[in-house]
Amino acid sequence: MLDRFGRRRPFDLPPPLPPPLLVPTQASSSPTSCRRFENKVALITASTAGIGLSIAERLGSEGASLVLCSRRQGNVDAALSYLKTKGITRAVGMAAHVGKEGDIEKLLQLAERSFGGGVGSGNKKEGFKIDVLVSNAAVNPFAGSILDTPPEAIDKVLEINLKSAIMLCRLVVPKMPQDGTASIVFISSITAFRPEAPLGVYAVSKTALVALSKALAEELAPTVRVNCVAPGTVPTKFAAALTDDTGAESGGSGSGSGNAISPREIAISRTLLGRLGTPEDMAAAVAYLASVDASYVTGECLVVAGGMMASRL
Repeated sequence: MLDRFGRRRPFDLPPPLPPPLLVPTQASSSPTSCRRFENKVALITASTAGIGLSIAERLGSEGASLVLCSRRQGNVDAALSYLKTKGITRAVGMAAHVGKEGDIEKLLQLAERSFGGGVGSGNKKEGFKIDVLVSNAAVNPFAGSILDTPPEAIDKVLEINLKSAIMLCRLVVPKMPQDGTASIVFISSITAFRPEAPLGVYAVSKTALVALSKALAEELAPTVRVNCVAPGTVPTKFAAALTDDTGAESGGSGSGSGNAISPREIAISRTLLGRLGTPEDMAAAVAYLASVDASYVTGECLVVAGGMMASRL
């Protein structure tokens, strides 16, 4: 079926794509020469794998002192070791549950012990500051329709994906510079704008994050900027079910096995750029919003999805 522009609708199976004339470009994972976060401290939650680790690597490569956390200390240690191989040594971290206020307080104490004395200002008399906060923690314990989602799963999604982000800001904002240079970035999702049935409650929580970024931008202006990044489909462990290249779905009624298509192919077909996103793509977007280059940007949500939204028109 074609839309009013003569284009194939995303829910129809596309014909096999011919080999591209040019390889689609993506954000580079190689070190950058930019130093936009020199003498700044960045706290990043869920930062030991996938998008979170890529954000840490990008900000660290641009000079930031990093504060990482994850549910497991082993994951934190592995991430810190990885960053050292990339030449990023000003990084600390600990196991912390973002839904527990006591854990976040301990994380902030670790940050102050490690980078206290006014890292952001260069003046020890001005005290410890967190210059950048990236809230990346998220869970999705249930796949299915909203009305079939168990109450305990709803509670867990909203606690980690939304409530913990609010509590995190309550604790971190008082430690941020009040001169307009501080930045908060929430990691939302393309599902905030185009929810799908198996991810119903998760999509609701990510939509709420977009609203949270706009509401906080209003409350914290002009001293702290607040923005949001909505990633498209990125092949990480968290999104494995959506990017699997081995499973296959039927190509439509009456179609044979020769028309089977994998979740990965379906995800790619919904983009305009003909590829999935990468953690580095998302890290580049976060680095922009957190940097001085976005000093006149607040209350916005940057969708980084390869044209996925436009392809649905």
